[in-house]
Amino acid sequence: MQYQHTQRGTATVAACGAGIVALVVWSVFLPAPIGIVLTAIAVLIACAICFSSLTIQVTDQQLSWRFGLGLFRKALPLATIQGTKILRIPILCGWGIHRTPQGWLYNVSGRQALVIRLHGSPARDRRTRALAGRIASDLGYGAVDAFPQHRRRS
Repeated sequence: MQYQHTQRGTATVAACGAGIVALVVWSVFLPAPIGIVLTAIAVLIACAICFSSLTIQVTDQQLSWRFGLGLFRKALPLATIQGTKILRIPILCGWGIHRTPQGWLYNVSGRQALVIRLHGSPARDRRTRALAGRIASDLGYGAVDAFPQHRRRS
């Protein structure tokens, strides 16, 4: 079994583009050191390239995802996945790779995500997990990687 879906990061690229335009306009009206402006523009271009898309792939053995050209990537053996559910994330969670109250968030656009719950024992139903991943990908959801062992203890 092989499945792959790529979600375009239109919102991420648009936000980076808007940042570049704002920097250029700002530097025209308020003189700033050219080195700082060019560095900021380079960082925004790099972010736009790195987070221009999110590709999710399901094989017989693993679930994997990568951003853009693949600089940021992750893979999980299907046997470590206990279950999945679809979650609507608050708009303030943003895009990219970062922690949320639900776990690690990997996304490029939108407000819906797939929560992946992990465990250490062999998986029972690979078809169910692969189908959940396909459905989430087809609907354009990002992936939320919930690692209980990485949560802070209070």
